[in-house]
Amino acid sequence: MSKPFQSAVVLFESEKKVVDITSGLLTQMVHRRVIWKKGGDGAMHIVVELTHTDDDELITTLICQHGKAATDPIVGYRVCQILCALPVMCDISVTEATVVALWSMSKRAMGAEIDSAQPSEDDDCVPVVLTQVIGAQIGNDVLQNMCLSIPRELESMVKELRETSTQFTTATMHVEVEQGLLPVTPFLKTIGVDRREVLLARSERLGKEAEQLLPLFRDYLATDGRHGAGCNHETFLLKCAVECFARGITDVGEVVTACIVRMAESIDATQGSLLAAVNEYFEPRGMQAEFLGMEDFDPEATLCKVAGWVAERTQNKASVLADEVRRIQANWSKMPITAE
Repeated sequence: MSKPFQSAVVLFESEKKVVDITSGLLTQMVHRRVIWKKGGDGAMHIVVELTHTDDDELITTLICQHGKAATDPIVGYRVCQILCALPVMCDISVTEATVVALWSMSKRAMGAEIDSAQPSEDDDCVPVVLTQVIGAQIGNDVLQNMCLSIPRELESMVKELRETSTQFTTATMHVEVEQGLLPVTPFLKTIGVDRREVLLARSERLGKEAEQLLPLFRDYLATDGRHGAGCNHETFLLKCAVECFARGITDVGEVVTACIVRMAESIDATQGSLLAAVNEYFEPRGMQAEFLGMEDFDPEATLCKVAGWVAERTQNKASVLADEVRRIQANWSKMPITAE
């Protein structure tokens, strides 16, 4: 019996189960527990704890550092289910590569394209070997079903992640919706999950609205001679504006201020590579966008400066703009998509 929700930061915790673990020629009986939780670094991790059966003393803790497995609510659930089903933990099935491969296997089962950024140099080989190893233990039909399973608690999981401001990806949800395996619910719409044609139509419509802000964006970019029309920074600002409009933020002053501050933060975070920031933060199938404070970045000073600049060009007060953008920053990860 699993316990999906022990706290706001634990999405799954299995009970301890006696399994065999093999290492080379040695085999011993241990207790295994699989936990999917938020770590001290603020990110989600899939953890396998192995303890002695006699005194429950910890032998080792195996942590998956591969974010795309642990931060995807559907794939993370599948990985936990498969790990819990393994009656034997051998060398190949207790490494981080296992979780990476299981993530790849689950996406292959859905016919989705596998992301090329895999930590394993033998990405094409590892899933094949593991499919044979794991399939032999739990049965190929069971494995296939687990690779296609959807957690009943999916919406609850996502709510937990949002309420704790934990980053997560909706990538698999989009794939499942397109394949007709996951119905689009009102809640999923609030986190930007919908049919592709709906998302494209909304993006196009909001993009045209965002283009009305180009004069202000270009005026600001003109204060730095390195920027020109159509540059990556301009593209980033337009995408930020679309994200604001999608969440019901429509005041011109607030949107322009929030977008410019977000751009400044991204420049600091990516050391000037805004194209990467655009793809990372605002790809519809990627991570949920968040406003982040950087270690060597003074967000408050930048906010006040930008709010003052925008206030001179719009019918707003600098102090009011700054307060509203602070509110947006504080609540961004919890703000629902409200645009149709």
